[in-house]
Amino acid sequence: MPRKRGTNAAETKSKLLAAAGEEFAAKGYSHASLREICSKADVTTGALYFFFDSKEALFEAVLAPFTDALVNLIDESYPTGKEASTDWVSGDRAFSKKILDLCIDNRRIVKIMRDNSDIPCVHDFLETIISNTANHLKEHMPPRVSGDGTDHADIASHWFARLQVESVLDILSQGLSRKNALVQLEYVVGLLSNGFAAMLELDKE
Repeated sequence: MPRKRGTNAAETKSKLLAAAGEEFAAKGYSHASLREICSKADVTTGALYFFFDSKEALFEAVLAPFTDALVNLIDESYPTGKEASTDWVSGDRAFSKKILDLCIDNRRIVKIMRDNSDIPCVHDFLETIISNTANHLKEHMPPRVSGDGTDHADIASHWFARLQVESVLDILSQGLSRKNALVQLEYVVGLLSNGFAAMLELDKE
């Protein structure tokens, strides 16, 4: 069945994404109904499948503006080469605030991801974010390799990144204002950065 008269492709796609965002936020991925999404968007199922070949493709498209922005934020926040700073603690504090601001501006999408973390595309994305953050973070950490070949900076950057990302998601789940969320974040980043910095110093001895 063709799209309704008077609508264009961009408008139809926009309406589908808006309706899908509401449906996924309210019911989760598994219980979301494509028919209900089409009904809310006032379009046919044929129109939906014209743009998205599956429920998962539609789900990923709903998340895409946020996930793309987060990937770009990570790359921009941790410059490499000559621009890289050795003050990884201060740099990470600024980075954490940028992440929090982005997540606050996209609370509904973050909620969808948090509530559907078992969905493969969400799980894979979060693991990729943690890995990318850890790789960038490690470039700013002093190298620490013990006599047995253990790369302590690699271990520290991995766990720092994982705990940091998970902490931001947990803070957002509390429904705090931006001001109170930043206070919580300051404590988390302070505990993590001071703790890992101390561990790296111990490993150096």
